[in-house]
Order: sequence, then structure tokens, then C-alpha cells
Amino acid sequence: MSNKGGRVSPDYLADIAPEYAFSYDKSQVLYIIDNLCHVQRYTPAFYLIFYNIDLVKDNIEYFTNIISNWIITNNVTQQLKTISYPLSHIISEIDKHTPKDKCHNLLRIEILIFSILKQHIDVSRLVISKMILEDPMFMLEILKATYLNDNGDIEAEIDTEISYHNYKLLDTILSHSSINDETKLIKYCEELVAIGEKFHYSKAAFSIIGQILGMYQEDDNYPPTAICEFIEKHNNEHLESQYARTLFNKRSGIAHYTDDGITEKKHSEVFAKYYNKTKYMYNRISMIFKNLEKNYLWLSEKDSKDAKIRELLDY
Repeated sequence: MSNKGGRVSPDYLADIAPEYAFSYDKSQVLYIIDNLCHVQRYTPAFYLIFYNIDLVKDNIEYFTNIISNWIITNNVTQQLKTISYPLSHIISEIDKHTPKDKCHNLLRIEILIFSILKQHIDVSRLVISKMILEDPMFMLEILKATYLNDNGDIEAEIDTEISYHNYKLLDTILSHSSINDETKLIKYCEELVAIGEKFHYSKAAFSIIGQILGMYQEDDNYPPTAICEFIEKHNNEHLESQYARTLFNKRSGIAHYTDDGITEKKHSEVFAKYYNKTKYMYNRISMIFKNLEKNYLWLSEKDSKDAKIRELLDY
């Protein structure tokens, strides 16, 4: 196909896009994509990119700019339903091949349409997730666009919808990702504490740190000494309440009534073990474990009683 004589009809390009979905002539495919985007026919363009996903790694900046221009010039919300699946996988592919020092535009895209990305791909692999859990300063920028500062003010010009979007973004990422290297974990948390104090976001920083600590992998050696010492050292209510909440939420996937309280009983036994390991050295974290043990024991007894009532009602 030649572009001699100017750009071809957008309707014609949209109609023939599927025909070129598996074309081996990549220059033709790129030409069609370029023409479709020029006339803002982004839906067939994104599907064409998706069907030729191997083009992405050699044209990272080009395809990133296409998505960025689409966000700027279109009503994204209306179009997301029809293109969310191919778009998510295109961004995932771009993400794989984008160097950290050139990811600014990609980060902006991932933040803006994160709500649809999480529906189709593993968000823990995205650059936004990696940046949040590797760069405390970047985390602080997200916190400033999400939470009130320590004085009860929000510094940026951000409305409630954006703040809620950022909150859900953070919650989703921190619920699916973790820092499982003990040394890196504590270094990151101490840096975030210092930055939070400097910029007056200590409450938000400690709350987020509690969630990060709570997602640390649990094994036979849990809890690690570093987490125990960190919680004891900082003695912070926001840190401790979020840490406890995260440990609880990690175990909340199974409905309480399904096994007559057996699952909750096992959870209470786990926290009893954690309590016994920490009670003589680390008072604050041991109290967290003791409270969780009591909570799950109460749930176990309640579910067991409810099961007996259901059994009687069945007769």
C-alpha cells in the first residue's frame, strides 16, 4: 500500500484493519495504524496493535505517544469498554521494554487508566507498582495526591474523585505486591518515615508502611526481627492499626460460615504462635498478634454456633 496522493479514507482503513491483523509486512501495518490514529480512529488502531503485539518492543516511544495522545484528545471513559482488553495488553508489553529512566510518560498513562489495567493484567508487574515499592519519594508524591497532610489539609489541587482513584490504585498495588527482602523493606520504610516527616505526611506514610509490612511473606520464621524492631521503635498508632488490618484482610477471602469456624480457629492458632514468639521482646507487635488471636477465636466460636443453629433449622 502506498500513501501517494495523501492519507486514505478512515472508514476504509477501519474496514481493512482486521485483514492486516496477522500481516507479515510490518511497514504496512504501521502505516495503517498511523493513518487511523491521525483521524482519531483509535479503536481499530488499538486492536491492530494488539494483533501485532511484537511490533511494540521496537517502537516503544511511538506507541506510548499514541496512547498518550488518545487520552488527551478523547473521552476515555466512553471508549474504555470497547478497547480495555487490547489496550491493557499493549501497555503491559510497552512496560516490559521501557527503561526506568524513560518511563515518565508511561507512568502517567498507568496512573490515569489504572482502573482498567487491573481488570486484565497482573498489576504487580507494571512500572507503576515497581516505582511505588522501590522509590519512597515517588510514593510520597502519590500520598500527596491522595491523603490529607498532618495538618488536615490537601496540598495539591485534587478533587475527591482523583483522590479516591489514587487511593484505590495504592490499595490494589499494595494488596498484590510486596517487598520480600528484609533489608530492602526496612531501608525503604525508614526512608519513607523520614520523607513523610519532612513534608508533613507522617500519618499517611505510617499507614502505608503498615500495609507494606503486613504484606511481607509469612513463613515458619515469621515475624522477622526487623519488622518487630521497626514497629517497637516507632510506636505509632497509624502504623500498628494498618499492619493489623492488613494481616486480617490477607485472610478474609474465605466466607466465615463455610467450615463451622475451622478456618478461623487455624488463624487464631497462627497468631497465638506469633504472640508466643514475640511477647518477651517486642511488646507492641505481640499485642497486635494477641488481639488478632482473640478476634479469630471469637469468629471461630461464633461460626461454630451459627452452624449448629443452621443445622437445627434444617430439620
